[in-house]
Amino acid sequence: MKPLHPQHQIVIWFWDIVLNDFNEEQRKKLLFFSTGSDRAPITGLEDIEFMIGLEPGDEDKLPTAHTCFN
Repeated sequence: MKPLHPQHQIVIWFWDIVLNDFNEEQRKKLLFFSTGSDRAPITGLEDIEFMIGLEPGDEDKLPTAHTCFN
């Protein structure tokens, strides 16, 4: 998977929705979907590697996710 740059429009839209439109319960569900836990690690959220990317050659498709790496 090719990671998208933090300033890529898809990444900006994603975080805008998560930060401005999601309520706390939806954010917990996203965290659980992404990590397998609905709680932040004891070391903090900055220790979670969260990557949004596109498969090479699939630029016209939606972004993909590899979730629950715990």
